[in-house]
Amino acid sequence: MHRFVPATPPPSPPASSYSPLHLSSCDYNGRLDEIRRTEYPQLFDSKELKTDQDPELQTVFLDHAGSTLCAASHIRAFSSDLLTQIPANPHSRHAQSQWTQRKIDHARDRLLEFLGTSAEQYAVVFTANATAAIRLAAELTPISKQGVFCYTRESHTSVVGVRNLVTQQDARVQPIEFIDIERVTLPQNTQGSSLLAYPAQCNFSGEQFPLDVADNIAKQYTDSAASDEKTEHGPWWVLVDAAAYAASSPLQLNQYKVGPDFVALSMYKIFGAPTGLGALLIRRSSAPFLRQKSYFGGGTVAGLAFDQQWQIYRTAIESRLEDGTVNFQDIISLHHALDAHKQNYKSMSQVTAHTRAITQYALQ
Repeated sequence: MHRFVPATPPPSPPASSYSPLHLSSCDYNGRLDEIRRTEYPQLFDSKELKTDQDPELQTVFLDHAGSTLCAASHIRAFSSDLLTQIPANPHSRHAQSQWTQRKIDHARDRLLEFLGTSAEQYAVVFTANATAAIRLAAELTPISKQGVFCYTRESHTSVVGVRNLVTQQDARVQPIEFIDIERVTLPQNTQGSSLLAYPAQCNFSGEQFPLDVADNIAKQYTDSAASDEKTEHGPWWVLVDAAAYAASSPLQLNQYKVGPDFVALSMYKIFGAPTGLGALLIRRSSAPFLRQKSYFGGGTVAGLAFDQQWQIYRTAIESRLEDGTVNFQDIISLHHALDAHKQNYKSMSQVTAHTRAITQYALQ
């Protein structure tokens, strides 16, 4: 019988072989140490934080692709809100529920602003997480039997899992490399309504991919004889998994003429909390051509008949797609997450510079 012997890791280089990490260009106006101490006390010995001396960093946390750390000011402000306000079910009709609904509506607008777009271009549908957002996008895409679901090699498991939904619709599944997108989506290679999904950033390698794919595909059909409007939307739907990307890079969706049909997001990847909240951004111009969901839950219909197959769906796409009561407490938490992020980091471009500096240092 062979006995398993764990591999011996290679010895670490001596400390003297490391060059110092320079963050002068991305230290948040000289506030990096202050931000660490005040916003992330869990990285230090709590006893040392209570003294006047500079505390020694006990933990270096680098798993930001998995989840980032939530800021102390975010948690304190959210806790205060819960203790001084009365968040209530927005489906009820009283002062507290109306206050909650206003907070939800405002959160959508603030999130869109953070992502460099607006409610004129995209709708925000709150979900449980990015995985739920990806599944919802797949269920809403009107893939035809002649169509195909394409996903790239770098896709997250949650995107690959869409292939099981697609095969139930008798459509084809085609894994592709990112460089093959242009060829696969050409008019002469397209036979029906299809879905392309890819990550803006690979969870495994950190490699990033451009967000202008939807624009490039649309241009192929605008410039070709195939653009005879046989389908009002166009044969290709584009889903971008931006959960990892949005944590350290600005999306700036308003810079694209067309933009992705769907963008999946996770709030804790960006802000550390809340962990039970994701979002699916749906392009407004694509909304009229979505597939009708087969299931409807509380809040998504304006009226229904008990003894007949009859129901009226709500007009607003957000209300129509958010089954049941939304996670209104976590949405209130999102307000404070956005406040803390802006107060500490000013802009996502500074977070990007910080991330790149650490990445380059790690690759030395």
